[in-house]
Amino acid sequence: TVLCGHRVVAVEPRFDGAFVQGGLVVGHVARGSSVTVNGKPTRVSAEGEFLIGFDRDAPPTVEIRVTEKAGADRSHTLSVARRTFPVQRIEGLPPQQVTPDAQTVRRIQAEAALVAAAKARDSADPFFRSGFVWPVKGRLSGVYGSQRILNGQPRAPHGGLDIAAP
Repeated sequence: TVLCGHRVVAVEPRFDGAFVQGGLVVGHVARGSSVTVNGKPTRVSAEGEFLIGFDRDAPPTVEIRVTEKAGADRSHTLSVARRTFPVQRIEGLPPQQVTPDAQTVRRIQAEAALVAAAKARDSADPFFRSGFVWPVKGRLSGVYGSQRILNGQPRAPHGGLDIAAP
């Protein structure tokens, strides 16, 4: 917020990153501002930074509403570019890798619950500022958003990044 004569003028937010399906954007707003993304409250650091991650099937626009400490309230509707994701066709897999047995399904569900719990954690610390670290070095063997077709059967799009390593 800037005082211009006797009136308060809202400062435009700044964004670093790509507004594209599967993209990640760092937003910058005035300190003390609150932000919603498509109506959902988004954590803002004490310095006025926040993250927006776009799903592989994100809609063509996103609404970002910024309410500044001084009361200025602005809505910004921004375009999200479509992205074409690779299709991975894997043939010749053993049938249990395409249609897992009940025990494997239970393990997959338990692992999914652990991932969901980790994603649900929230912290005021802006860990993203220090950047991201590769967990291992190796060939990328699966990329986020790719559609996997196993033995001719479409499966859910890939939600991560696979690195082939010992």
